[in-house]
Amino acid sequence: MEPGARRWRPPEEQSFLQRLLHWLDILNPSLLLASDGEIKNSIILLDSVAEPGRDSTHDGKVKEAWNLNLCSVHPDTGNIIPVPFRPPALLLVAAPLFIFHLYSAGFNAANGNATSVATPQILLSRYSLHKPALQTFFRSLLPVPLHTLLSAFNLAVVRATEVDNGIQVVDKDGSVIGVSKTAGAKAIKETAISRAALIGTTALLPNLVAWILKRTRFMQRNTFALAPVRVMTAALTFATMIPVSFSLFPRTGTIMRADLEEEIQSSTQQAELFYNRGL
Repeated sequence: MEPGARRWRPPEEQSFLQRLLHWLDILNPSLLLASDGEIKNSIILLDSVAEPGRDSTHDGKVKEAWNLNLCSVHPDTGNIIPVPFRPPALLLVAAPLFIFHLYSAGFNAANGNATSVATPQILLSRYSLHKPALQTFFRSLLPVPLHTLLSAFNLAVVRATEVDNGIQVVDKDGSVIGVSKTAGAKAIKETAISRAALIGTTALLPNLVAWILKRTRFMQRNTFALAPVRVMTAALTFATMIPVSFSLFPRTGTIMRADLEEEIQSSTQQAELFYNRGL
């Protein structure tokens, strides 16, 4: 396991708040401006520190090097991650796309042919579901779990090989003990929950805010203001949920030796082992 991965496993167990504050540092967009040379220099600096991330985090240069390393270098391979796929780039790249699709859906619905409706409007039309509560459910609530499940499914499909082939598990010293399918399944499950929380909350909150505002006199008189409010709420929610969702689980996961395959259990006596969960 590379030095970058060890930084996610400090001597003491990190709380959710500690992980959140850590992620707020790492998600700094200015880190995307670092060149490959600066990233390689950060690796050299960290390799020169006796106990990286433990007794030297007070050093400002070391801390900056850690943050740059953690957001730019893959913890398993040590390869530099392409800029668009680094954690700090997620908000910059995905938020405009998310907002565009939100706006595009509203634009298409407002300007489409009235005789041609899409799911879930098809259900409302076909079965004459005209009650306000049912319309609210199909138009505002149902899309939330659909987006959430699709996000989790997308991650599971892309990373399915981690279950099929397994992932490396290491001991407290970073030595590889074996390759475990059980650890791979646990890594995907935790990351899918994290991704579902990100997308699900971002889909839910704008609809909830819009539903509340629709009942106010101001919005009833100024219905045009609802669309920009929904877009701004989605952007703010997405920006907030990125570090929150990343902090739900440690990036370096832990798994008990007793829960792993027999061949791995027989290879070590350590009760707790570690794996790279990913993002």
